[in-house]
Amino acid sequence: MNKSIYSLLVLFITLSSVVINAQENETGRIPEYEIPYAYPSEEGIKAVLNRIKIYYESTSPQTIIDEKTGEEITDFSKFNPNAVPSRGFSSEWSYTHGVVLSAFSYIEDVTGDKTFFSDNVKFYDYVLKYLPYFKKNKDKIEKEKIGNWGRILNFHALDDCGSITAAMIKTYLKTKNDDYLELINQTADHISNNQFRLEDGTLARNRPQYKSVWADDMYMSVPFLTNMGVLTGDNKYFDDAVKQVLQMAKRLYIPEKELFDHGWNVTSGDYDPRFYWGRANGWVLMSMVRIT
Repeated sequence: MNKSIYSLLVLFITLSSVVINAQENETGRIPEYEIPYAYPSEEGIKAVLNRIKIYYESTSPQTIIDEKTGEEITDFSKFNPNAVPSRGFSSEWSYTHGVVLSAFSYIEDVTGDKTFFSDNVKFYDYVLKYLPYFKKNKDKIEKEKIGNWGRILNFHALDDCGSITAAMIKTYLKTKNDDYLELINQTADHISNNQFRLEDGTLARNRPQYKSVWADDMYMSVPFLTNMGVLTGDNKYFDDAVKQVLQMAKRLYIPEKELFDHGWNVTSGDYDPRFYWGRANGWVLMSMVRIT
């Protein structure tokens, strides 16, 4: 199979999670699908990806608005305490947006189509353009979060920075825009030095229960750490990424099921209901791929 087609197929399956109920016919060997299965073509995959891109770009104008009135703010000479990024997915500083932007960078690598990656540049330039406005007036911001940018001024958790900044590193490696480095280094400092960890160095959280390890957090940390290793050439980031996979797996991987439990916490004792959440197992797989 053409390598380009294969890579697009993998990406298509990742982005488009379709549940198909298969039933076997009376021989018990040949499955029958409610939706006839056809091997995706390169053109068909590209068509779906283009629809995703068009929808993505339609979700937000990437402006700053007054949260109460919804009106765009254009005068930045004085601070508006109601100022927030415009609503919509493509303006979010979020882990989900980080997944999409990483995919957009990969699409360019596979297809050579730069229009997807241009959305990465547009988003991060949007953040860099307006973030100084909020930083300068940090003491005037009444709430801890800035709309859908969340805790961008003061990271509290891996969700606040790991995935979205991993995609930022991917973007920086192509653009070499040094203005990106402040947020990248802020994230590196949080994950390496400030994020709560267990005694053995496993990245963890104190919510919703004390000393909890979540499968989600493998993706919220490992892709950033590996990309930071690529960016800096410092093996400490690669070493930490491997440590997280091994030590989270020690607590979450259930060999007899060949699946990862969604979460573990130190207070559960012998009681652990074992939730094999599909999305969490997806986070794990995507994380481990980043190390190989």
